[in-house]
Amino acid sequence: RGKRGEHNRDVNIMMTAINDVATATTNNEPPQQHRPYKAQIHLALPSATHARHIKDAVSVDGELKDNIIKTFDLVTAADVPPAANDDARECQRRILPGIFGDDGSGDDDEKRVLKINFEATDAKTLRVVISTTYDMINVALKCFQEFE
Repeated sequence: RGKRGEHNRDVNIMMTAINDVATATTNNEPPQQHRPYKAQIHLALPSATHARHIKDAVSVDGELKDNIIKTFDLVTAADVPPAANDDARECQRRILPGIFGDDGSGDDDEKRVLKINFEATDAKTLRVVISTTYDMINVALKCFQEFE
């Protein structure tokens, strides 16, 4: 009987552990993880429609692992922060003349800038996810170019 009682106790402990795991996996909240590596990209597009289509194309699949978080949002040019240094601000004005005014501030209230935020647990994962996202954006832009 001693061994049988120990066996029943072990089975009960195991069943409690299984129930705890089942409850944890059915909970829709993602586990909290520290993600110190962050990046933000602003992609100016010719129209709000282009921006919406790009957002839909690249945000369709969630990440398979919880070590990366990607969020997508459509913003106006006024919501884009100015570049950090003079050379980058000049580049921003040259490349995006229809989006940014001569002073580098946004002059358009149409939400045609795609803002993508990345958070990762390590630098390598962040680099890979950003590169993959740019590849997907490139394919979508080529499709737009082909069918317009």
